[in-house]
Amino acid sequence: MIELRRPSAELLSSYLDMMEEFRANNEKVWEGTVPSETESSRDFLKRLQNSELHLSQGDVPSSVYWAVINERVMGRISIRYELTEYLIEFGGNIGYEVRPSARGKGFATEMLKLVLETPQTQKMKQVLLTCSPDNEASIKTILKNKGEFVRTAFVERMKRQTNYYLIRLS
Repeated sequence: MIELRRPSAELLSSYLDMMEEFRANNEKVWEGTVPSETESSRDFLKRLQNSELHLSQGDVPSSVYWAVINERVMGRISIRYELTEYLIEFGGNIGYEVRPSARGKGFATEMLKLVLETPQTQKMKQVLLTCSPDNEASIKTILKNKGEFVRTAFVERMKRQTNYYLIRLS
C-alpha cells in the first residue's frame, strides 16, 4: 500500500504538485514545506533530508517523510524529536497532511502508524499531536493510532480552539 520515503529529486515534482493541490483547494501551505523564493530545488531537498542535523534558530530535530504510492506523493508527515513551548502549544511532535484528492482512503492513519514505527520515533516515550476540534478526519486518525485525548484549549496566536492528544510509545 503506502510507503514512507525520505524526500528525493525523483519525487519532487509529484510533491510540488500535491502542494499546488492544497493551494487550489484554498488550504494553508505551511512555511518550510515548500522551497523558499531564494531556495533551489536541490537546497530544498537537502534541507528536508538533513532536518535532524542542520538546524536554524528555533528549529528542533525532525524527520520529514513523503507518503508514496506508485511513485506519486499522497501526503507528507514530519516527526519532531523535541518540543519547544511554541510546539507544545500548537503543532506537537507530529504534523501531517494528505493530498485533497486522496483523502478518505485511510492514508493519514497509515502514515501516522508507519512514522510511529520508525526506530528514532520508538526511542521516544510519547508523542503530542494537536488538531482543530472540528477536524474529524484527524481526530479519527489519531484515535485509530491509540491517541489519548488530553484537553481542548484556545490558542491565541492561531485564534482557534485546539485539541491535544498523546500517543504513548514505551
